[in-house]
Amino acid sequence: MNSIIKKFSAVFLVMCLAVAVYWTVMMYNYESDSGTENIFSSTDVQSFVSNNSSDNLFDLAFESGTDDLDWSRTKITLSNEGNEFQCTTGGLISLSEGSGKVKTSLAADGITFNAEIDADSDDFVYVKIGEMEQSNESDYTIRFSKTDIFLSQNVVGLYLDEVNFNTLNNSNIEGLNYTESSEERLDWYDYDLSVHRVEAKDRVYVIDDNSTKYKIQFLNYYNSDDEQRQISLVISWIDGEPFQALNDPEKTQPSPCILIDNNPEENLWRSNETISVRENNIDICNSSCELIVMIYYEGVKVEGKNSILIN
Repeated sequence: MNSIIKKFSAVFLVMCLAVAVYWTVMMYNYESDSGTENIFSSTDVQSFVSNNSSDNLFDLAFESGTDDLDWSRTKITLSNEGNEFQCTTGGLISLSEGSGKVKTSLAADGITFNAEIDADSDDFVYVKIGEMEQSNESDYTIRFSKTDIFLSQNVVGLYLDEVNFNTLNNSNIEGLNYTESSEERLDWYDYDLSVHRVEAKDRVYVIDDNSTKYKIQFLNYYNSDDEQRQISLVISWIDGEPFQALNDPEKTQPSPCILIDNNPEENLWRSNETISVRENNIDICNSSCELIVMIYYEGVKVEGKNSILIN
């Protein structure tokens, strides 16, 4: 009997070890869906820069990769002698990314806010979406704690699965019933047991705070350093009163450089498309200069040739 028990114990231990090794390998080799494998290149345009403030600087394209990038999830910055300039297609940038547990910034489309919420606490983090800033328990739109996300009282919502965030508008939700309220947390994620990861659903929420409708998509539970409970999301206006944060001169200003997209209605940087970068009433480069180009997609750095000499 003892020998049978020993054999059974040995087999059980081997099986446990095999499962542990399998999970370790799966987690070590895990790759997030965030970001892109596209590689970009930059090319000096055949024109001279001057002390004017509307020079064409250079062109951007992808030398490899097949992903079409949403401008609403893209950020492009230029650096020259310690000065940083954010470029957009929409003409607006954020003055500040915020502080504390709520960081927000305008994406490259100039109309969509990217936000990252530090939800690593049992205490809720409150966000007022209209102002795109951290708020308090008495005046908020949505609140976060770990994986728990709740709407405020008097705020209702609905969701649509596998729809395009950029093109979703008020006509798409006409006649639909609001199913989300403050009573239950939002069902915004799945849990992948094979790698023990929280994965955001391909789901767009529409919320109505009685004056304005917004669309929200949760992107990730982890930040670029793979730290958990750092929830990233995109937020844009749909209908109703104007988006206060977009019209607040203390939060936004004209972007110093413009991204010239030949098909702006798509709100996409297609993998086979060349984008031109132009000064926007700011003299970024008035003679030969070296610019450092940084591109981020869904908060993840895009690889490519990030140094370009402008003549």
